[in-house]
Amino acid sequence: MGLIVLGSLQPPTLLPEMLPKDKIMHFGAYGLAAFWFSGMTERSRYPVVAITLLAVGALLELAQQAMGIGREADWLDIVANLLGIATALALAYAGLGSWMLRVERWLGLS
Repeated sequence: MGLIVLGSLQPPTLLPEMLPKDKIMHFGAYGLAAFWFSGMTERSRYPVVAITLLAVGALLELAQQAMGIGREADWLDIVANLLGIATALALAYAGLGSWMLRVERWLGLS
């Protein structure tokens, strides 16, 4: 999450020039975050993961606009975030979720 916040709030002049397309980065970053957090929580908490990540993404977009550093809010970024989150949680619901909990049980840590 720290990399998402850092990447979202940096001035555009500090971002590397050779980044993938913006919407692909949003999809991937929020999808990876959703997959990560769904891995450490029970299935019943997946909606909390989705709502929290969506809220963080929306707040970061508003912060970009408010900071006046050459970045502006783009609602299509939020759509890309939502699609990444939805894809990751679909995989989690399909059986890949709570993977960290299974690893902990397998290692005898829980």
